[in-house]
Amino acid sequence: MIALLNRIVGTAGVAGLLSGLLLTGVQQLQLAPLIRDAERYEATAAQTSSALHDHAAPDPDAGMPQAGLRRTLNTGLANIVVAIGFALLLASAMSSRASSGYRAGIAWGAAGYAVFFVSPALGLPPRLPGADAAPLLARELWWGLAVLCTAAGLWLAALQRNRALCLMGVFLLVVPHAIGAPQPQITANSIPADLEREFIFAAFFANAVLWLALGTSTGYFLGTRRPRPAHTD
Repeated sequence: MIALLNRIVGTAGVAGLLSGLLLTGVQQLQLAPLIRDAERYEATAAQTSSALHDHAAPDPDAGMPQAGLRRTLNTGLANIVVAIGFALLLASAMSSRASSGYRAGIAWGAAGYAVFFVSPALGLPPRLPGADAAPLLARELWWGLAVLCTAAGLWLAALQRNRALCLMGVFLLVVPHAIGAPQPQITANSIPADLEREFIFAAFFANAVLWLALGTSTGYFLGTRRPRPAHTD
């Protein structure tokens, strides 16, 4: 039991570190520029509103976002912590099914991508700073429902041979989207629609990279850390 725990934790640590660093690189190339653009729009809108209220000319440099090394390091650290947590889930699930190797890891990574990103994002797409959104608690509750239903649904539909259980799995996959994600009551938005669309596509790509890397590396390192049978003379 201790050996299995050490195997899972060690695998998750290495896989999470590598995948978190990879995600940070992708974010800096694709997502960070879009976020800075959105922050500029948000700052400009706030300055314009303040100027109209105070009857003063807006300052184009006020409230501009400051991008720097500290922000990148904080993002990278957060990505690594989250990636290690997801890698622990993957490693535990794969170990429970006696599954390992990078090919199996890719399949498990794809399942994690569907559970933790694709399904919730279909109802609550990634949002840029300044974009309208429903109340936080409502979004968190629906996100949790989508994750639980998708995880249970995939488990039943893909891993169970009983037809009734498979149908139950399909039903669970549909439940959160049939209920519908909470939506903002006000749709006024200072962010251009094309910038939002570009951000959504970039977020889907970045998370696909994360989960592909997580699944591949978790499966690979689980295989390399598999206990070898003892040889007797």
